[in-house]
Amino acid sequence: MAGAGAAGKCFGGSPEDINVVPVRESVNGDHPGGFYVLEQKIADNPGNYRHIDIRIECDGPPANAGSVSRLGDVNPVDRVPTEFTVSWTEQNGLQEQKKFMNRD
Repeated sequence: MAGAGAAGKCFGGSPEDINVVPVRESVNGDHPGGFYVLEQKIADNPGNYRHIDIRIECDGPPANAGSVSRLGDVNPVDRVPTEFTVSWTEQNGLQEQKKFMNRD
């Protein structure tokens, strides 16, 4: 899996190469329709992307959520988001949305 940050380096995020949330390379790779490509479009023309909202969906808490007090105690498979939805308003006022499925 490739990593995705809450804010990429080009947007003032962490300069480190860390995994904030796990993202499949098929979602975050440098290919047409990839999340990385959308990030680059936003970085290249930030004035055309306003009010950006990124929603991260997961299947829900693991079965043992009531007994877990640390993220490290949660099975890594249960920490993987299933979907990312990016919404924004374009410069011309049109609202846009793109979904990225993060499943097999």
